[in-house]
Amino acid sequence: MRSFFLLLLLFWLGCQKSASPPQRKEPRILKNQITSSEERYPGWLGIRVKRLQQKEKVLLVVQRVVPLSPADRAGIQVGDRILALNNTPIQSGASFFAALKAAGAGNSVVIHLERKGRIFTTRVVLGTPQKKVVLSSLKQAVLWMAKQQLPDGSFPHFATKEKTPSAPATALVLSAFASLPKELRSHPKVQEVMEKGIPFLLKQKTKQGLLGDTQDAVPLESYTTALALQVLSLWDRERYKKEIQLLQKALLEAQLDEKEDYSVYDYQYGGWNYWSGIRRNMMRTDISVASFVLEALYLSGVDPKHPSFQKARHFLFQCQNYEKGSSYADGGFRFSPVESKAGILHEEGEKIYFRSYGSVTADGLRALFYTHLPKNHPRLQAALKWLQSHFELRRNPGFPSDDPARFSRGILFYYYASLAKALALTGQSYFPTTWGKRFWALELAGWLLPLQRREGFWKNSVEVMHEDQPILATSFAILALNYSFPYLK
Repeated sequence: MRSFFLLLLLFWLGCQKSASPPQRKEPRILKNQITSSEERYPGWLGIRVKRLQQKEKVLLVVQRVVPLSPADRAGIQVGDRILALNNTPIQSGASFFAALKAAGAGNSVVIHLERKGRIFTTRVVLGTPQKKVVLSSLKQAVLWMAKQQLPDGSFPHFATKEKTPSAPATALVLSAFASLPKELRSHPKVQEVMEKGIPFLLKQKTKQGLLGDTQDAVPLESYTTALALQVLSLWDRERYKKEIQLLQKALLEAQLDEKEDYSVYDYQYGGWNYWSGIRRNMMRTDISVASFVLEALYLSGVDPKHPSFQKARHFLFQCQNYEKGSSYADGGFRFSPVESKAGILHEEGEKIYFRSYGSVTADGLRALFYTHLPKNHPRLQAALKWLQSHFELRRNPGFPSDDPARFSRGILFYYYASLAKALALTGQSYFPTTWGKRFWALELAGWLLPLQRREGFWKNSVEVMHEDQPILATSFAILALNYSFPYLK
């Protein structure tokens, strides 16, 4: 009997020792479902390549080497031709990088190279995109972006060849700068851009009392005002307290609800207009605009009990493919209650199921979170599950293989930014899968860094959504890296 009580006492003491006091953590929408302490990080080399076919052989020509990356430390240079990996000839770029990822960080691989006619091998210890590497990339992007700022503090319009001052472009750039890691916020160029840009932005008032392109046919008031409110809230909340209150009021009044004779039977109810004013013949409400506005209201501290959030949920619920009993309701989001850029998935009588896709599902997840929906709400968890099960970086997932408008590759950097913001809400650097952890922040940073141009900017090769304009693509890339940064080693 005494032995039994002794064992019971030892067990109790062991439990007390292993228990730890609760710690304050950032808001998260996913609980850790993995208990293993083993960490296996994907292998990363840090290069961008171009596939080259030479008769029967496949070569990969190095086009970019990320500074401070494993490839840089190993002496790999732009122009080198990769012939084989661990004595296995190259089959494709996808299989080459998949093999590196599977090899794992900390392990070495042997790469066969050709440089100016000389064939040789180099052993590379694979790594991960560490914080110092990302900071170097962000600093380079900041310096390039600072050169694009016009004398009046604005940034050029992304849709015109002339360097026309643009309020939406300025707001986007400043939002990227305002969310930079603390290591870069005090950089002189960052301070200079913000001190010149914010005064310009606050002067761009429209007839509606919002901010936007006053000289443009498409002022983008909701976007611009929301981004400006985010900037002021992130940069210096106390200094811009008065301006924050005014912008909050303007956005709350701009919501489409009873005061503009909208009812819950109108699909636009609870959203915000993409165009100008509240005229029904100039109305477009979508998940993207709503996510920007709700993020601004959330960051600026609007009372969680404000009725605007409840009305916004009504709009958001209509945009989500969430219907019990339907095999086509996958938990993802479409662009609006009546449209998806990915097209129609299925028609069943008068019922139309629009396709879910990546960027708007990330927008929808964030928007639901910003309305203070409980973190364990099934709608929020369904959107998170969709993003995790469709996670990929080569394209914006959810679009059909025949994508004539090329949205899957044209809405790409926007997708990266919204995806990083959405997954950062989990408070974790990974999400669980059936085969282990998927380190989303490492993968996203590892994908973006080699895509950066030598001058410091990013650019999409597909022009359909203006991401071929470096200011637009670079702003989204900076945002994606900013929100991935806390989850890197």
